[in-house]
Amino acid sequence: MKFGGSSLADAGKILAAAKIVKKRLRREPIVVVSANGDTTDRLEKLGKAAAERGLWEKQLEEIIRNHEIIAEKLGLEVGARHTSTLQNSRSGFRPYNCAKEISYLRRITKHIAKLGELSEANRARLLSFGERCSAKLFAVTLQSLGVQSSAYNSYDLGMLTDRNYREAKISPDAPKLLRRSMRKLSGVPVITGFLGKAKGGDITTLGRGGSDVTAAVIGAALGAREIEIWTDVSGVMTADPRVVPEAWPVRKLSFAEAAELAYFGARVLHPKTIAPAITKSIPVRVLNTFAPNDSGTLIVPKSRETGIVAKAIAYKKGVTAVVINSLRMLDAHGFLARVFEIFKKYKISVDMITTSEVSIALTVDDDRNLEQAVEELKKFARVFMMNRRAIVCVVGEGMKKMRGMAGRIFSCLGREDINIEMISHGASEINVSFLVREQDVASAVRTLHRNFFGQ
Repeated sequence: MKFGGSSLADAGKILAAAKIVKKRLRREPIVVVSANGDTTDRLEKLGKAAAERGLWEKQLEEIIRNHEIIAEKLGLEVGARHTSTLQNSRSGFRPYNCAKEISYLRRITKHIAKLGELSEANRARLLSFGERCSAKLFAVTLQSLGVQSSAYNSYDLGMLTDRNYREAKISPDAPKLLRRSMRKLSGVPVITGFLGKAKGGDITTLGRGGSDVTAAVIGAALGAREIEIWTDVSGVMTADPRVVPEAWPVRKLSFAEAAELAYFGARVLHPKTIAPAITKSIPVRVLNTFAPNDSGTLIVPKSRETGIVAKAIAYKKGVTAVVINSLRMLDAHGFLARVFEIFKKYKISVDMITTSEVSIALTVDDDRNLEQAVEELKKFARVFMMNRRAIVCVVGEGMKKMRGMAGRIFSCLGREDINIEMISHGASEINVSFLVREQDVASAVRTLHRNFFGQ
């Protein structure tokens, strides 16, 4: 059971989530938690302020005080040394105590300010505070409900990664290590999401949404009956409800459909979550912490044929299109390999790609290192970049049997005067993706939703 930051944003929400766990004790739950609320964002800002030697002291104290307020409202008594004990405690309760984490946070922030720079390693150490304190808060809340529980750092249980501090990849040895250590645990373990450790002991992070990945890896390692992702909406929606208020939850998705939606921006599921579940064919269920009786979305290896053409529409903003033109590409062996060798060198992932005889058009959603890559490309080609673009995709198993899907999409968007700049259809039987200007995303999604879902 993974609970995201919005599910743990304050004392009331933490208590509600803990009660959900208590109701599932017969299913032997394992809990994975994100940082409380917007703590990760606040820690990011703190690190930047400290590196720039700005007003970081106030930000630091606000983050610490926010955790103290949560603890107090949960019925914990916060002392001068940032230790907490349960009021009216019963025997067997472990005291809530984030003194070690708070001391570590103060120390690393002061170190960053002294250096005047924020290294990737120090950023990971700084961000780890959120999940480490969140796990302790959740465990002691379960204890207050009479549930035996303890908090654990995932890396102490075997979450081994490579040395990519920002987007760490989990080691193939991690599942075996996790199985070995978790067999020894009793009660309900509450485990930090998002974090890992490289060989040698450096803390790493799995990237935004990495708590989903933590839950999926642990679930797959232990052969769990189900992996539950608890969030603030009742499942994977037919479209982003902020754009399409009348969108509704999709009751069932296949792994393939869910993976496509997650990759192209369905916000309730991290793109990497599905992979560990696929390896063990473990169902994934997306549920709403604030409406726990809703059925949510069930993600299974294969979904039944329902006759529904499309299941959902997703989008990804912040995309840059790169167009590479060169007459040298004509009948030239290895041209594409040369282009992608440059992208590999600068660790740039490509989302969509189309080619013609003398040009390549592709999209990227992370422009870090893109300028350096473009400078190398310009040595043998003309390069144009188009910023502020977005990818919109329509996903559904039924689409592989539907003729004229691209024409249907072009027609309904054309009526709204929305120009499609790139389209990808043949690469996936269940997904039609296309590129539009960022300013056209909301209109495109609403139009497609009306067309495919009748609302």
